[in-house]
Amino acid sequence: MVKNLKEVGKLGKTFGFDGSLKLAIESALLAELKKAEFVFIPTAGHKVPYFVDKIKTGKPLTIKLEDVDSKEAALSLSGQKVYIEAAEKTPSGPV
Repeated sequence: MVKNLKEVGKLGKTFGFDGSLKLAIESALLAELKKAEFVFIPTAGHKVPYFVDKIKTGKPLTIKLEDVDSKEAALSLSGQKVYIEAAEKTPSGPV
């Protein structure tokens, strides 16, 4: 179970018919999100991992998640917060 999660944004309305969703995110967090292999989205009381298929930058910023292949499937995630694993803090100082 992943305990160290960081909120990076919120899913908006669906975009197109392939299951893509608009994503509201602070620009400072976009680089971290692009490095993430998967994101966590609250579903039925648990933060469920979803593999990131692709992220399209621009207006609007959109995200396509693996196995979310229809507008109907994407609708169930609309409005949810998006989390990624927070980077491990490395100890500083001499080794």
